[in-house]
Amino acid sequence: MRVFITGAGGFIGRALAARLTARGDVVTGVDLVPGPGVVPGDITRPGVWQDGLKGADAVVHTAAIVSNAAGMDAQWRVNTVGTRRVLDAAVRAGVPRFVLLSSVRAFSDTGFPDGVTEDHPVRPDGNPYVDTKIACEQVALQAHAAGETARRAASGRRGTGVHAQRRHRRDLQGLLRALLPDARQARAARGADRRRAPGRPGGPALARVAGVRSELNPVSLRYLTRTGTYSIAKARRTLGYQPAVGLADGMERTRTWLAERGLVPAR
Repeated sequence: MRVFITGAGGFIGRALAARLTARGDVVTGVDLVPGPGVVPGDITRPGVWQDGLKGADAVVHTAAIVSNAAGMDAQWRVNTVGTRRVLDAAVRAGVPRFVLLSSVRAFSDTGFPDGVTEDHPVRPDGNPYVDTKIACEQVALQAHAAGETARRAASGRRGTGVHAQRRHRRDLQGLLRALLPDARQARAARGADRRRAPGRPGGPALARVAGVRSELNPVSLRYLTRTGTYSIAKARRTLGYQPAVGLADGMERTRTWLAERGLVPAR
């Protein structure tokens, strides 16, 4: 396959590009910082990055501002308007498959049932990240409902399918399955396993005293201390998805990865 990744220099984008390249796919992409096969560009603006979608079999849209501290204007411009720009470029280039990475936070951080599924309503809560991820999903669903796929089919090309990936743990296995040209995958797949994390009392107050905008704020604490869980039943059913790494092992691998980079103390 020829795959174009937005946010190709980011954490998820880099890992996905490496996995796809290893299996023999041709990977290109766009990011604010250029790299091998990655052109510099801002997805909210027209640019040469749009040329990279020509001839692609799939677009994986990972580019976003992921923050509990950035303001609404910046997040709206990138997360929502940027999604529309990438979709427009994909449709113009005739790309047959579009995979959007959304977020479980479209359900908000509070007030959703345990084992929440895709049928549960999304919930804006005033947090720019939450609200703009909800809006970016709506952009993708509107593009699909507006008949853009029908126009592509009428011209003899397959329609641009929309896959809204809400995955609490960003599992590359799930992304790869969403990219495979299988008719079962024409429906959205979202889900996650249970995760809990302890809060860090006192952090927000320290940030206020220091006069800096920090990710250590009340919104982040609410997010990290939520206890709800997310169902992966639909991903299992529609994509044949099965988590390759259990939660305990995954958290230990994460700790090891952070320790290797000096971000947490080594044991």
